[in-house]
This record gives sequence, structure tokens and C-alpha cells, in this order.
Amino acid sequence: QADELLKEQALSNYLQAKEYRQAITLALSLDKPHRLYTIFSDLLNARLSAGRNSGDGEADNTRLACGEDTGVLGSEEVDKVVQSLAQDQLARLLGYVRSWNTNAKLCHVSQTVLYCILSSYSPDSLLEIPEAKSIISALLSYSERHFNRMDRLLTDSYIIDYTLCAMDSLNLTDGVQGEAWQEEEDEADAMQ
Repeated sequence: QADELLKEQALSNYLQAKEYRQAITLALSLDKPHRLYTIFSDLLNARLSAGRNSGDGEADNTRLACGEDTGVLGSEEVDKVVQSLAQDQLARLLGYVRSWNTNAKLCHVSQTVLYCILSSYSPDSLLEIPEAKSIISALLSYSERHFNRMDRLLTDSYIIDYTLCAMDSLNLTDGVQGEAWQEEEDEADAMQ
């Protein structure tokens, strides 16, 4: 138990010092999925907030969202850690990603980590993992649900945009008609 406490303290020290390679491998060996999720989530949030604060507009946010300059997971160093995992560590990380992907609140991070894994390893090397087929089938079903949910949200946002534009055009038309009616009434009063 003392050894585990020392490892926990070492993990905290690595995170404080931003030594992500050691932090990720230690979190994997200690079987700490929440700590790993926190690492990935913090890095992705930092990348997104840096994009918002840069003030360079939409092009900069697109570049950050696509992983340019900062790596897919928010740091090129972290991407390299994921690319160099041993097979047992990769299997464990895929298991964590599968678990995170079952929760809609955690799916953004899980999908980003999954993208990093799929773009770093060949299909053959992934299929060498003993539980790969079951993990991938679970990932596919939940990923389809997340995609469908995001597609519905996007469609709903277009409906809201359309409705707001239609309401704006009605207000402008009513305003023009109201002004024309007022002018006609003013002319009628002037004639009397």
C-alpha cells in the first residue's frame, strides 16, 4: 500500500511538472482511467481555450480543432506517447476509451483519443490485441449513436436559424407596413 501511495504521489508530481509521458504510462500501469481522462480532457480544453483567446478568428480555431500545431490530443508529446504504447498498454487504453465512449458527456475526449489511436496504428496491429474485435464493435455502436445525436443537434440548429430568420423578416415587413400605415394616416389628417 505504501508503494501505491508513492506511485500516486509520483503521478501527481508528473502532472504538476507536465511530464505527460511518465504520467500517462504510470496512470495506465496503476489502472487509473479517471486520471487519464482528466489528462486528456485538460489538454483538449487548454487547446480549445487557446484557440478562443488567440483572437485570430475562425481559421485559427479550425486549425486548432484539426490538431495542427498542437497535436491531436492537445500536445504533440502526448500524441507521441499514444503512438508508442506497448500492446498491453494500448489494449488497456482502448478499454478505457470504450468505457468513456458510453457516456455522452465523455464522448468528445474518447472520440479524440480514438482518432489518435486509429491514425497512429495500422488495422493489423490493432487486430493483434486480444479483445480488439469486441472493443471495436462496442465503439462502433456508441459512436454511431453519438454521430446521430450530433446530426440531430445540427439539424435542430438549422431549424432554429431558419425560424429566427423568418421571424426577423416578419418583423421588418410589419415595421414597413406600420410606417406606411402611419404615413397614410398622417396624410389623411393633413387633408382634413
